Amino acid sequence: MRYIIFSLTGVLLIIAGCARMSVVQYPDVQATNYVALELTNGDHVEGTVLKNEPHQITLVNQMKVSSPIPKSRIKTIHRKPPILDDFREGISEEEIRMKKTSKNSMFYTIGGTALSFGTSFFVGSMLANQMDDNGGMVLAGTTIGGTVIGGLLFNKAGRNMDWQESIARIRKERQEKQIFIKPVEKQNPESLRKQMEEEQEKGEMLRKQREELLRKLNIDSDEE
Repeated sequence: MRYIIFSLTGVLLIIAGCARMSVVQYPDVQATNYVALELTNGDHVEGTVLKNEPHQITLVNQMKVSSPIPKSRIKTIHRKPPILDDFREGISEEEIRMKKTSKNSMFYTIGGTALSFGTSFFVGSMLANQMDDNGGMVLAGTTIGGTVIGGLLFNKAGRNMDWQESIARIRKERQEKQIFIKPVEKQNPESLRKQMEEEQEKGEMLRKQREELLRKLNIDSDEE
């Protein structure tokens, strides 16, 4: 039993260490970031940033409930590394979850658990043969602990693969979407301003040409 407890504890420490967040300042927080806020009263709030305004941050949790948090109540901000597309736009965890499948996690869990069982049983048998007493407990503990650890680690690897594939799918969809945007929509404000000025100059030139033609027509009519 002790082997199982120690093994599960190690797995939990590994998984917890992979979910580290870094402390950031208020201006660094942007929409789509996933943050954990420590409030001045000691409470902790987590969620995806919907809006970051000068006076407050609005979070959305996994239940789709939005909560505005005044800046004056925020003590510390922990943020997961932001996920960006090829256009430097943020990708929220909610969007990733919507696109994510469980194909890899199921395959990795089933195959990894079976592989872990066989490997841990083999190792447990070797350890049990070297012991005069409690060989059965060592075999059982090693087999169960190894199978659980292997299954969890392989499941985590599969879920990570599903997560990465979802991000790649979103990036591809956004790239394809950009192809159908009209060129004028891609221009920056300065280009649009110059284009408007050029159109105004053309319109003014046409107006002057029209006035000149009308003036000549009036002169010709008077001469007749």
